[in-house]
Amino acid sequence: MDGIKSLAELTFERSQKFRPLPADYRYNVIEIGAFDDGPAFNEWLVQEDDLPAFVTKEPVDSDNKTAEASLKLICIPRDVDVTLAISKGTFKALFEAMDADPCALYMIARDYDGFHEYNGSESPVTTFVGTPTYAIVWTFNRKTMVTRGLFLRRRPDPWAPFRDVLDTYRFYLFTPHLLSFVSSFYMLRFFDEQTNELELQTIRMIETATGFGSDESHPPPEPVDTKRLTSWAQATAEVQTDLSNALRHQKTSRALLAHLTLSFDTHEADVVPDAFLDRYHRSLQALADAVPTLERHMDVFEDYAAYLKDRAGRLGAVVGHLIASHLDISLEFDLTDAQAICTSRPRGISRRKSSQQQQQQQLGRERKAI
Repeated sequence: MDGIKSLAELTFERSQKFRPLPADYRYNVIEIGAFDDGPAFNEWLVQEDDLPAFVTKEPVDSDNKTAEASLKLICIPRDVDVTLAISKGTFKALFEAMDADPCALYMIARDYDGFHEYNGSESPVTTFVGTPTYAIVWTFNRKTMVTRGLFLRRRPDPWAPFRDVLDTYRFYLFTPHLLSFVSSFYMLRFFDEQTNELELQTIRMIETATGFGSDESHPPPEPVDTKRLTSWAQATAEVQTDLSNALRHQKTSRALLAHLTLSFDTHEADVVPDAFLDRYHRSLQALADAVPTLERHMDVFEDYAAYLKDRAGRLGAVVGHLIASHLDISLEFDLTDAQAICTSRPRGISRRKSSQQQQQQQLGRERKAI
């Protein structure tokens, strides 16, 4: 295992790029603390220089009492080329403060998707989850009930909806599976929304424009050119790719939920100190009880996504035939024009030959007359 960790660190050092932001930039951070009167959820904006202190400081309530369990999460923007918008020194300080397994560095540097867990016997549990809109790596210390994480934003929009789901389930801090559950819930909602607003609407638009949809209330389609048909062919192909990607990421969600359920069924809470055992078990049970509902939702979504993918495939075939028909017509016109040109040339030559023969005949008659 040490060799794997060393190679992961080496890959990260060689390939990971950083882009420090202006000094006045503020990073989104979340702090949740479990107190006697319930969990306190707070979100702040913090400068880079203050992030290491934020991630290590324990939350306290108004009476200066330390939280029994806590969660710290920092949002770091990530560019398309996988550059992290933070200085290398600060990132390494945060990663070390989390006491995270170095194997997760490879997943960050290579921009991985999916669910990966590193569970050392002495160190905190390290979990990495990669999704289309963000990657998240966190540690959970069973001895202290402290969760620390980095939210690597891959798209501009995931932080707010993820935060809302986390706020809803903030009561279940006493388990390492809270962020796993939130990620599964978030991804299901994200793909639901994207499929309805993008893939389904694209399919319906092309069906209406081509006249090959099931809705007969629309007027007959207007003639279209090859350029537009080509754009529709590309759009249907993109829809199929997006739906395949959605189904791929649902496997990640299922893996997270299956791991949560397995932890509950195998009494994983036995490794927790007695002082936290009851609350650990209650948190884990509450999340495990919600898993069947999410899994049924996933079943329906996956069936619908597979249906839309087939529907887009058939529509793409229709558009392909329309493109071929347009090309055949264009080719027919080109051949007709070429044939007209070719057949007109012999007639011109024949006329020229006839004129020359008439001149020769006239010249012969004149010679005879002389």
